[in-house]
This record gives sequence, C-alpha cells and structure tokens, in this order.
Amino acid sequence: MYNEEAHVDSYFEVLSKCDNRRIVPHLAETIALLGPICAEPTHGKNAVVEVLSGFLETIDSLQVDLTFAADRNVAAFFSFTCNGITVQGNEHLHLSDNGLIDRIKVA
Repeated sequence: MYNEEAHVDSYFEVLSKCDNRRIVPHLAETIALLGPICAEPTHGKNAVVEVLSGFLETIDSLQVDLTFAADRNVAAFFSFTCNGITVQGNEHLHLSDNGLIDRIKVA
C-alpha cells in the first residue's frame, strides 16, 4: 500500500516553492503531461520535469487552494501569479500502483 497524500502533498509543496529539482522523486518514469503548456502530450519523467521547470521559471508564485482524492486520482485547484496577473487552474493527477504521479492533466 502507498500513501498517496505523501507524494501529492510534497509535489505541490515543491511547486509552490518553485523548486524544480525536488519534483523528480514524486513522478513515475512513465509519466504523461497533458494540458495547455504543450500542444501534444509530454511523455517520460525527464521531459515532464523539463516542461514543469520551464513553467516554474516563468511564474512568481503558485498556491494550491483545494485538493481532494479518490482511489488513485487527485484533483487540485490552484492559482499562480506572473507579472502581477493571477491565473486560476486545476489539474487531475493519477497515481501509479506505488503512489507516484504517472499522469497530469492540466486545465
């Protein structure tokens, strides 16, 4: 059994601190990232870390407002600021059998 909250909470903590180096342990090797950042899905841990790192370099802050989970699915509602503009978003995270994030769908 895994503790789904451990990886998800830690993932959002490092995102909130814009700390791209500490994202890596929370992601599965086979992760897929889907959303408005890239036109096509991004596959694989290294590629996803590169995209997320680029995103973190462009924002001033990120705040998670609400999360809830069922089974291996987690929904998160967040906001981030960039140059004084606040944007709200949400994402659906799916967790692997060992609790690592293996799919992120951002809206």
